[in-house]
Amino acid sequence: MTFVTDGQPSLRLAASVALKCDEHAAMAAFSLGPGEQATFVFGGADDDRVAVENTDLLFAETLHYWQLWSARSNYRGRWREMVNRSALALKLLTSARHGSIAAAATFGLPETPGGGTQLGLSRLLAARCLV
Repeated sequence: MTFVTDGQPSLRLAASVALKCDEHAAMAAFSLGPGEQATFVFGGADDDRVAVENTDLLFAETLHYWQLWSARSNYRGRWREMVNRSALALKLLTSARHGSIAAAATFGLPETPGGGTQLGLSRLLAARCLV
């Protein structure tokens, strides 16, 4: 499933379960039993690796990247694990293009459990879902 919006890069979502397009969002309804899993891969529309059969490779590459990135830390104090985890969280929120840090990682999530969503990213981008 591909998502396109004017002026933004197109994105693709692949899944091991059936997806459907509902307004401007990808939807899936499925049940999992013990030991079962559902796989979702999200990335650039032009990235051929965005496919369910590539999840093991993509996971290994992602893990390797973040291990190398974390290994560059020179902090050796008592709180090393927490400092490195915080640095990783900030790195994940950093724009590769602009170098700025996102204001809120929880953008679009409800303020209370079971509460209504705020302005969702899919509505903000007004993306068109192409199956």
